[in-house]
Amino acid sequence: MSIDDALFVDLRGVLPLDANRVNAVVKAGFGAAILNQSQLRGDPAEHRRLRLRVGLNRIIVALDTGDVQELEQAEAFGAAGVVVGAGNQRDARSLRSLSLTAAELGLSFAVIPSPDSDLEIAALTSASMSEVPLCLRTDRMLADDRQPATFRRLTPETLGLVLVTDRHVRGLQNGEQALPGLGHLPLAPLVALMARKGFVGPWVVSLGSKVGEPADAEVLGKAARLGRLALLHLLDQASTGEPALLPVRALLPPRVQAKGFEFIELAVDQRSRAEVEALLTALSFRLERQHRTATVELWRQGAINIVLNEEIEAAGARPFVCDMGLRVDDAQVSAQRAGMLGAHHHAPSRQPGRLPIPAMKDSLGTIVHFIDQKSDTHRVWDIEFAPALLGQVSPPAGLRRVDHMAQIMPDRELEGLMLYYLSTFGLTKRTQVGMKDPVGMVASQALETLEGEVRIALNGVDATHSPPPGTSVQHVAFQSDDIFETAAVLAAQAFETLPVPSDYYRELGARFDLQADRLARFERAGVLYDRDSAGGEFFQLYSLPLSSGLFFEIVERRGGYGGYGAANSPMRRMALAQSIADRPHGSA
Repeated sequence: MSIDDALFVDLRGVLPLDANRVNAVVKAGFGAAILNQSQLRGDPAEHRRLRLRVGLNRIIVALDTGDVQELEQAEAFGAAGVVVGAGNQRDARSLRSLSLTAAELGLSFAVIPSPDSDLEIAALTSASMSEVPLCLRTDRMLADDRQPATFRRLTPETLGLVLVTDRHVRGLQNGEQALPGLGHLPLAPLVALMARKGFVGPWVVSLGSKVGEPADAEVLGKAARLGRLALLHLLDQASTGEPALLPVRALLPPRVQAKGFEFIELAVDQRSRAEVEALLTALSFRLERQHRTATVELWRQGAINIVLNEEIEAAGARPFVCDMGLRVDDAQVSAQRAGMLGAHHHAPSRQPGRLPIPAMKDSLGTIVHFIDQKSDTHRVWDIEFAPALLGQVSPPAGLRRVDHMAQIMPDRELEGLMLYYLSTFGLTKRTQVGMKDPVGMVASQALETLEGEVRIALNGVDATHSPPPGTSVQHVAFQSDDIFETAAVLAAQAFETLPVPSDYYRELGARFDLQADRLARFERAGVLYDRDSAGGEFFQLYSLPLSSGLFFEIVERRGGYGGYGAANSPMRRMALAQSIADRPHGSA
């Protein structure tokens, strides 16, 4: 069975499969689907011609009652197979008889056990093997803390098809169904075990409980693209060392680990350039290079490269982060993999003196360029830029590298952006948390490499409070080795920190039983603090927001602290909102 034949999208519902819906799922990359019997309407021959003409080559039909007449109807509509529900009231003899009739009609056959039925319990506990192939759901298989090893006795004959569903078991979405890879279940080891046992499909992906049954073909197509991306990413994860899944590895270029942020690029105009340059100067960045042919500058401190670009045509209140560069092992392979997983290619510049650096654009319009050591992309600062005439240079403030970047988006975009980063850049996810905000609850999802070279925080909000396309980056955080030394240097340069109310420090002292002199040091520097259960410590210092709302953060991590100071988020968000409200009219 080829990969295309093995990947099914679950379209079971009440809406008939018309030309627009068929076209939407095929454009999303699916050539196979599972439908309800009731969705088969009209002339069977015309239905088959419609599907085959567009490219939906295989369908499996979920029967309503599971009688011979329904089997014959499914065969007339060109189905490749059928599934039938079964509870305790349906005996094994009738199911075997139905499976034999299906075989005579050339149809594959599988039984969907009713939840908590004897048939499902026996399969999930490996108490006995079913006499007919089953359709099992992975979230049911791994419920109640069952592990993949529980299913070592499974055989290819036991499985007819697998409905691949994930589930959140902790955090903000605890108990909710999720697309494969976005929940917390160990799906990759389970899929690898099933492949090792000889099962190579069909793998069926549900579009998720949040989506329901999209009536609009465009919405359906977008949901189907996400489902296919999630399924391919999962199979790719499971394919390591599993010969049966090697076709997946042949389909996709290998995963390329992100190694760090090479640059952060801001779109500016003449008005906003002045305020950004003033803030960068106060942060001890220096103007190091100017583009040879464009109105573009490179500002640098430590391993942090900030690019200011006046030639960005995208709409949005300046300044905003329009682009970022990620260091990878192979820029071309990274771009190819992202494209094959559904990301949008960003055409490289073809102007004289510009390097053709591979780049992609995410669903929010932010561009990601890939920088490696194999090509000339890592020499972009020498090839495209000339040294700037240095004026008065501020003393360095000890900012070493980009610690993380935070994006804000409509909550409906959160899953898609998560899958983009997880499948393309080799990031892993932390537990999603909910944070209070002046505009309501924010769903915050942190993604990061195993060693923390790249950290990205995704924040989903109500669509009415989300930024315009292309301006999703809310803030960029820089890492310091000693935040108090950094704060002292910046204070001498008239760097303005975000005001922190005294009440915060009183509550902080009580929460962590901090000594008075240490607490006073925090308050003098305007530093926020958090500590995890293992004793790891986190220190934060914020700039005032720029006129567009973009701001910078300075952080220090001690003792292996891996979080983002979520406990401080409500205070920080209120302080930012107050800072913007206190501005003189017309300055924002």
